[in-house]
This record gives sequence, C-alpha cells and structure tokens, in this order.
Amino acid sequence: MTKCVQEAAKAEQEKAKKVEHEKATKAEQEKAKLAEQEKAKKAEQEKAKKAQQEKGKKAQKDKGKKAEVGKMTSKTNKVANCQINVEPSKKKDVPDLSHWTAQNRGFKPGQPMMSAKDLKEAGHACVALHKFYMDSWKDNETMSFSLPCINMDKEFVVDYLAKALPQFAKAKDYIMFAFNPGGHWVLVVIAPKWNKVWYMDSTSATATRDFDPLKTVIDEAWTQFLSITRTNKKGKAKLYHSFKFPCHQQASGETCGFYVAHHMILTATKVGLTRPEDFKFPTGPIPVEELGKIRAKTVTFLMSQVISAKGEFHYPNSS
Repeated sequence: MTKCVQEAAKAEQEKAKKVEHEKATKAEQEKAKLAEQEKAKKAEQEKAKKAQQEKGKKAQKDKGKKAEVGKMTSKTNKVANCQINVEPSKKKDVPDLSHWTAQNRGFKPGQPMMSAKDLKEAGHACVALHKFYMDSWKDNETMSFSLPCINMDKEFVVDYLAKALPQFAKAKDYIMFAFNPGGHWVLVVIAPKWNKVWYMDSTSATATRDFDPLKTVIDEAWTQFLSITRTNKKGKAKLYHSFKFPCHQQASGETCGFYVAHHMILTATKVGLTRPEDFKFPTGPIPVEELGKIRAKTVTFLMSQVISAKGEFHYPNSS
C-alpha cells in the first residue's frame, strides 16, 4: 500500500515536471519568436531609412545638376529679364532706336562710339563698357572672327580656336562666337557633344553667304583638339555644319549685331538638352522696342562675366 502511494506520488511529480518543462519550452519559443519579429521589424526600419537617405541624396544630386545646368542662364540673368518678348508689338508708340542701330560710318578706333547724351540714355552698363573701351583699346591685342582676319593670318585664327576647344569643349554644351563674313555679323555655335556647328544668320532667308573659309578653320582646329585629347575615334572626327540654321530673321536695317546677341542669350537657355533636334529658335523678327533690352543684357554680361577679373569667362592678357 505504501509502495503504491509512493509510486503514485512519484508519477505525479514526473507529470508536473514534464508540464513545467513544456511550459518553459513554450515560453522560450514565444520569446524567440518575439525576438525574430523584433529583428525583422528593425531590419525593415533600417531598409526604409536607407531608402529615404538614398532618395534624399538623389534629390540633392538632381538639385545640384539642375543648378549646374542653369548656371549659364543665371549668369546672364543678373540685371535684365532674360525672357525677351518676340511677339509682334501691339503698342502704337514704338520708340525710335534707329540712331542706335544704324551703322556708325564715322567711327575710328579710339574715338567715342556714342555721344554722351546717347550713353546716358543707354544706361550705366553701357557707360562702363564704353569707358573700358576708351581706356584700354590701345593696350589690347584684338582678334575678331572675320573673313579679313582669316585671309590675313589663317594659322593664327586656327591656333586661337584650337586653344579654346580643350578649355571649354568638355565642360560646356556650346562654344559660340560672332563671325563677320563681310558687312554682316552672324552667330556660330559649336555643339561638341553632338559634333555639330550651327550658323545663325539673321538674313539667311534672303541671302546666301560663303562660310567655307570659316568651316575650314573650325575643322582644322577641331582636328588639333581631337589630336591633343586623343579622342579621334570612329564617329568622333567629323563635324557637321549647318549654314542656314533656322533662327530669328531681321526685317531690314543694320541690326545684325543685336540678333547675334539675342541668339547668344537664347543659346544659353538651351543648356542641358539631350537631343540636338530639341535645339530650336523662333524665326520671326525681333520687335524694335526689344533691342534696348538685348543691348543692356549683353553689355551687363560682358562687364560682369568677361571684363571683370571675377567673371567666369575672364581671360587675362598675360595668360
């Protein structure tokens, strides 16, 4: 009897011990499960945090890229409003600016280009640029992209352009300059990333000009540039020239210089394009009342970015 009671008690203890063990095991499993869930939750939070950081970095990078793309446009936007109204004017009273756009046939180097009265009306930037010219014209070696200059010393012009290409071809979308084929100014734009050269002639609809001498100069300078940078690979060597690129056409008069300046301003707004076919200009005439804005904007850019020692395009004579 006593032995049976003892065995029963022992069996009860074993059963209780087993129940306790199962309880402890279950608790341990629950604990492990909670730990695993916590770990997964933390991993998910880390992943979301990393994704947010990557998104922030990308946004910052895109912001920086947009700032760089708009750099040229913002440089030319410091004083005058960049958006020139090219719609036909509806105003009845259009200011007479013919005395500013007409050719100055009596001009001589070193002599004033404008009267004191006209300078005062033209604005502070024009006064500053005119003073710079009057003070320094004797001390500066001048070189213009013109047919007479090419005919006189073609090698010098080729060398001049060949030195500019390595400095700007990779960092800038466009390299542009004014060219005079004889009695008229046009804008020439080189787009290195597309191997294209565009000639923006404001009289191309009514006149045909010979740009072959300049084409030869550009092609030779381009060949030197490719040789120096060792990028003369298949498909990279040839430049494609468009002598009648669609652009604003002047109605009449001697306003070609204003059209060149305006086409430069428009080109600056095209920075960042990925396809050459998106590079397009209006083809109508520029209203005469807008010419003063173009002059003010161009002169301001020259003073702040070219002549100023702090300007992005300042090139000291001693260099």
